[in-house]
Amino acid sequence: MNKPESKRKRVTEESSNNIIWIAISSGTCGQARGSLKIVEAFKKEVGKLAREGYVKIRVTGCHGFCEAEPNIIIFPDGIFYQHLKPEDAEEIVEKTVLLGKIIDKHLYKDPRTGKAYTYQEDIPFYRKQMKL
Repeated sequence: MNKPESKRKRVTEESSNNIIWIAISSGTCGQARGSLKIVEAFKKEVGKLAREGYVKIRVTGCHGFCEAEPNIIIFPDGIFYQHLKPEDAEEIVEKTVLLGKIIDKHLYKDPRTGKAYTYQEDIPFYRKQMKL
């Protein structure tokens, strides 16, 4: 079976089943800034949820924005939170994952304009990039 096609099919099925993914950037730069502790904190918080399988953790390589490490992207919406600490996991699961509320203090803010960005695709660093 074609691996990319198989993966695409699985991701599409999971997206249509209202599964929320928390992609935790954990490349070398993320690990140097504590991403493995963030992974454990999110696993703990997600483990408390009554609906098993509703939220899944995905440990990824670097998301490419090293200065924002440790960071996460919450799918399917693409919400981008940066400079996280393990103690942030509880608030993010309770407010963003379960209630759909954005937590402003974790958003990327453009240092020149002060504008906050909720979604990864809107952040100037990512906006002109084309994902393969």
